[in-house]
Amino acid sequence: MDVKAELEGLVEKLVEAENHAAPAEAEPILSQKGFVGITRMDGEEQDRKGLLDRIENPRNAAVRRAVKVEHSWVSPELGVVQSIVTTTNPGDPNFTSGRFRNLHVFQKEGEEWRCLAWQVTKLQS
Repeated sequence: MDVKAELEGLVEKLVEAENHAAPAEAEPILSQKGFVGITRMDGEEQDRKGLLDRIENPRNAAVRRAVKVEHSWVSPELGVVQSIVTTTNPGDPNFTSGRFRNLHVFQKEGEEWRCLAWQVTKLQS
């Protein structure tokens, strides 16, 4: 598998971990020693533990996220994946879906890629 595809797959796994409220799916992807944090669309910042807690206890468990990778950049030790995440709530006709730019930064740790940082920005409709 090429590195870009590998990193894009890791981003998809992180988003699916949110969909399933499954921190155990996200935990091995996040760097244990270097994860800086996530900055959420509302400006809230969370460290590794805070992110895993939010994945396990989402504000709205019915929300579903779909990810579409737009760009990936890689060097021998760093990788960046830019994507759009679209949120929906199939069970709530009054839910306003949203689109969010996500930026994930990865670093090679030994033979594995680990996420160092995650940035989310709400996009205008």
